[in-house]
Amino acid sequence: MRRSEVLLWWACILGGSAVPLCAQTPPGGDAARRALIITNTVYQMLPRPPVDDSGTKDLEEVLRDAQFVVSKEHDLDGKSLTQALDKFQSIVKPRDIAFVYYSGYTIQVNEKNYLVPVDYDALQAQKGKIYFHAYDLSGLLEGLAENKPFLSMLVLDASWDTPKLSGQAGLTGLTPPPQTWVFASTGANLITTEASGKMGIFTKALVETLPQHGFDLTDLVSRVTNKVETASKGTQRPQSWSSDPPRFFFHAP
Repeated sequence: MRRSEVLLWWACILGGSAVPLCAQTPPGGDAARRALIITNTVYQMLPRPPVDDSGTKDLEEVLRDAQFVVSKEHDLDGKSLTQALDKFQSIVKPRDIAFVYYSGYTIQVNEKNYLVPVDYDALQAQKGKIYFHAYDLSGLLEGLAENKPFLSMLVLDASWDTPKLSGQAGLTGLTPPPQTWVFASTGANLITTEASGKMGIFTKALVETLPQHGFDLTDLVSRVTNKVETASKGTQRPQSWSSDPPRFFFHAP
């Protein structure tokens, strides 16, 4: 055990906070915090979602403040979306903390969820295999899990509706792989209708809450959910899904 790890261990024990302080960081000193932010707004054959990228600019700042190495991508077509997500999966190493944020459209087809690229053609997708036209969300989660990170996090501000998606908009229920946490702007089989100016109220609440010290993921869900319900006057309620996630703090108590 390295000297720094010994000191951290004794600090946790002597401070009476062994679980909150020690559980936020994986064992070993070479783990990294990695984040990917994707914002799809300018769709070629779908109306623009009622938000811009102002929320993701603020999110990038708070993630960097939480010691994440952040990459950003905008308005990705099918090929570019696949390349960006596959590249991110490839750089995540064992014990890393991985965070992916996506803002744009999502659809559900045959009980599976897909991220919608900006060149998505609904008519062509109905004629062929959906996975040729949109990115399978389960593939992203499973691909990250294969690299055995300490924790994978996926945040989705993406359940926007439009008639052109023929009732497929939003998410169906999720069963994440182990060590995975998913947080979405609204629940399964529901749509997001509220925005705060040009920033979705879910992303706004997330940006306001992440910098606060001492909030684990359970606390984060509770605080963000309360903010969104208040801002939407009860019409929107975020939902989280997880499978054995470790206790984690963006900022330690």
